[in-house]
This record gives sequence, structure tokens and C-alpha cells, in this order.
Amino acid sequence: MDDGLEQVNLPQMFSWLSSNIAEYPNTQSLKMHARIQERGLRPHFHLERADHPLCRGFHEGITPERVKEIMFRALPPQPRFS
Repeated sequence: MDDGLEQVNLPQMFSWLSSNIAEYPNTQSLKMHARIQERGLRPHFHLERADHPLCRGFHEGITPERVKEIMFRALPPQPRFS
């Protein structure tokens, strides 16, 4: 029976980010590594250092103001009451 342990023991794998993240300039093809977790958990992704805002934010952190900016842009428009 496959209990998923073989997957957990896989080494970290090199990969490329293959999608765009709306809040950042082109994020396709940023270098990263994926580490598989146990069954039922999402893999961990680790971006390599690069001179890209997403990579810098990943390694250096982002300000609370930037988090709020991203969150508010992602929320659907709220109805306005008169």
C-alpha cells in the first residue's frame, strides 16, 4: 500500500514558476524549488534570490501596508450604500 512516504522523502526539486501573480511584474519563469510534503499537505515553494519584487519580498519580507494593498485589490468590489 502506498502511504505517501516515498513522496515525502523526495529531495527538493528545482522548478520554474509558471504563472503570473497579478500584483507583480511578470513572474513566469522565476527560479524556485519545490519540496513535497506528506499526503494532504501542499508542497512548499522556495523562490531563489533574484532582483524581482516577488523574490525580494519572499526573502526580505513585505510591509503590512503592502499586504493590505494586495488584499484590498483582491477583494470583490463592495456595494456602496447611499
